[in-house]
Amino acid sequence: MMNAYLYCDKRSLNYATNYYVSIIKDVISDFGYTFKTVHSLGEIKKASLIVTITERYFFLAKLRHPNIKTIYWAQGVGAEEAKVKLATIGQKLRYYFRLLSEPIAVKKANLLFCVSERMVKYFEEEYGLRDKGQIMVMPCYNLPLSPEFSTKQYEQPVFAYAGNAMEWQGIDFMLDVYSIVEKSVPRAKLKLFTRDKAAFEEKLQARNITSYEFNYVPVDVLQKELHQCKYGFIIRDNIIINLVATPTKMNSYLAAYMIPIFSDGVDDFKMNINLGEYTIMATCPLEAKAVASKIVSFENKVQDFKNYQDIVKTVFESHYSDANYKKFIKEKFIQYIQ
Repeated sequence: MMNAYLYCDKRSLNYATNYYVSIIKDVISDFGYTFKTVHSLGEIKKASLIVTITERYFFLAKLRHPNIKTIYWAQGVGAEEAKVKLATIGQKLRYYFRLLSEPIAVKKANLLFCVSERMVKYFEEEYGLRDKGQIMVMPCYNLPLSPEFSTKQYEQPVFAYAGNAMEWQGIDFMLDVYSIVEKSVPRAKLKLFTRDKAAFEEKLQARNITSYEFNYVPVDVLQKELHQCKYGFIIRDNIIINLVATPTKMNSYLAAYMIPIFSDGVDDFKMNINLGEYTIMATCPLEAKAVASKIVSFENKVQDFKNYQDIVKTVFESHYSDANYKKFIKEKFIQYIQ
């Protein structure tokens, strides 16, 4: 019996990471491995394979078990993320540790999962990573395409945002854009699916936004709620943290057949999310009036959505397909793990 372990911090696990890891787990299990999630090195017994999802846990696992084969999923660019906050000694130490451990993880893993081609390029440029075939590119996503589709969803200009109020999410810019749109689209309404009600309330009032409502629902209910919305905001600036990322919001919005309002600040979206005439993509550097103008123009111009279902299906078949990724992972697994 071969033992595979997911070694990670409990805080690293959520609905999105569990979905991603489950795809990897399914392939590993098909090869006859038992798969167990552990949170301490002492729980790893007679391992044949260790899977990690942060550079810290990869580093620790490699120190304890240098000869065991490894899979590392790089969810983001850890050193760049840590560099954003260097105000305290603890934050500086975290940055230097990630700067040390991240290149070890991406270069020493037997099989490396990156969430975008832009992430691969970053690791090649920053750390001298060489792609010998051991790299698997799979975007972050956690929802299948909804079986329900109705053009009634597009009759009212309901805008949605699902997420928190963290600065890097581009919340202030999003609200700047919506405040302009609200003045030009009388029936516009903003739905905020968030726990951070107080933080948003202050920002909404500062911009004199009046047509909005709050709602927070579990992820398994979110898709049903998003079916009541026409547009979804996911606007990011073109900093490296965003350029390499594949935020799950895009998948969530498209899974409910919404029209995403996004930017080329996420390279993966620019390369892989082709929505044809239904595209509302902002160009960096971002300017609120220009983005709002695109939205208002789309709202006034595009009236026929009967082809949108097929377009979204194509995106899921090519970019959010469990079956495709399991096939590719199996091929990599045979070559680099077995």
